[in-house]
Amino acid sequence: MPAHALGRVMDRYEIDAQIVRCITLKPEATIEFISQQTKLSYTAIRNGLRRLASLGVIEQYESTGERGRGRPAARFRLDRGLQILIPPRQFQHLASTIIEQLVREEGIPRVETLLQNAAHTHAIRLYDAWQKEGKAPSSLPAALERICEALNQQGCYALIRTDTHIHYIEVHNCVYVDLAVNYPGTICHYHSTLIGQLLRLTTPTATYVHESKIAQGDPFCSFVISIP
Repeated sequence: MPAHALGRVMDRYEIDAQIVRCITLKPEATIEFISQQTKLSYTAIRNGLRRLASLGVIEQYESTGERGRGRPAARFRLDRGLQILIPPRQFQHLASTIIEQLVREEGIPRVETLLQNAAHTHAIRLYDAWQKEGKAPSSLPAALERICEALNQQGCYALIRTDTHIHYIEVHNCVYVDLAVNYPGTICHYHSTLIGQLLRLTTPTATYVHESKIAQGDPFCSFVISIP
């Protein structure tokens, strides 16, 4: 049976997004837990888990219940290998080391400005490349898809979630989570500025708010996007 949300049929991207959110909130999630939280059918969940596993986003393992009791059950978590492989570990460490050194020498406010400027430059280059390819997005949904692609190329797992006329970008599996926690306002500020600048270039009337932040203890970063 197809899954439904707010009286309409959900597409596979929405289903996958809900599954990933559940696994992010409960790293040892079972199909039963995901079903309770999302109200999705077991069939929709299994299909979604299969898709996500084939992409290397999640991994399956077996574990008993609390205190080692009960029969082993299939459980799911975000693939821990993603943080090593995408981007390659050495580049992740190099970027973290450079930012940490800049913070010590220049201070967080200066580093925030540098990263903000870098995000603006990156956004303009991305948009120019899209235009040259003839693939510049002409609608907000299309723009959000391209923005998520850009974030995923940096090693994140970004998802789009839509609720009526409000859109959300959720950024999971940030490879720079330690840096974000130790130096709030650095890499998070970069991602926020990059999203904001790409929105201004593609959909000038859109507004966005950085609603939740990994650096502040939230399980993932989320951005709320709307058009007045």
